[in-house]
Amino acid sequence: MALRFRLEIRQHYTLTQCALQRAYYQGRDVDPQTVAKDLKVEGIVTGRIVQRGDQLIIAAELIDARTNRSLWGDQYNRKLSDVLTAQEDITRAISSKLRARLSRETKNRVAKVRGIWATAEREYTCALKLNPNYANAHKLYSLYLDTLARHQEALSEIKRAVELDPLNLKYNDNLGQEYDAGLQYATAVEQFKKVIEMDPSFASAHANLGSTYFQMGRHELWLDEWKKAAALSNDKEEAAIADEVSQVYSRSGFHAASAKSVELYRQLAKHRYVDPGNIGYQYAHCGTRIKRSPGWRRRMRKRLGASRI
Repeated sequence: MALRFRLEIRQHYTLTQCALQRAYYQGRDVDPQTVAKDLKVEGIVTGRIVQRGDQLIIAAELIDARTNRSLWGDQYNRKLSDVLTAQEDITRAISSKLRARLSRETKNRVAKVRGIWATAEREYTCALKLNPNYANAHKLYSLYLDTLARHQEALSEIKRAVELDPLNLKYNDNLGQEYDAGLQYATAVEQFKKVIEMDPSFASAHANLGSTYFQMGRHELWLDEWKKAAALSNDKEEAAIADEVSQVYSRSGFHAASAKSVELYRQLAKHRYVDPGNIGYQYAHCGTRIKRSPGWRRRMRKRLGASRI
């Protein structure tokens, strides 16, 4: 089973903005400090998801990559349909663990940021009260809610934006992204295809469709859409990476292709910005496994009982 398990951490633990990346590591052992260095972060979240019928057993651990020491770990038992709720529970648990470690100065900064976010939401709701038919306000409020992992609310807002401006390519593309974020992959695919029918040259829809195909394990389609998006964006470096990764996939399969993607993006990052989160996400699929902190397996066995993790 392949699930994208997203951890959205918004607290400040001297971490970069992308400090905790979604990942499920497999394959050869890699020390967490190595991965943290690649991602330019100080914290790593590792985890296991085991499915038993319609039940999910989720084990997660937060590791301080500087010391390889476990800061937090826990187990969550959820129905498959409640995976987003589990995401929010884990987010709150990690945030609570980090909060206790913040200095007074950092706590003040966090409080200030929280105040800014709260003010932003008040402004969005005020704008929509003044003009409930302002499509762009619904779209922007949706992005705000998505950032806070409030996906159902975000979905409602972006749907309203599309209702008000049904021919807007970006709004329709954002709707597909929100379906994807909510793990509604089949619906996301339909939505992205609808956008491409509206404008076959809209690169973002091809890129997002490819991303959703990737989540679904439909790797040939992922590569096809990736190459189309790169070509339509006139990004020669991205197109070259997509072509080379596609060739590796044809010869050696998905894990080798993911490893090649990591290698090429790290080379690209030497002379232009590449989101470390993208590199981390590719690590999650290229047969890479993080060495966990001492006692991790014992702690997880205790939490999971006799189940294998």
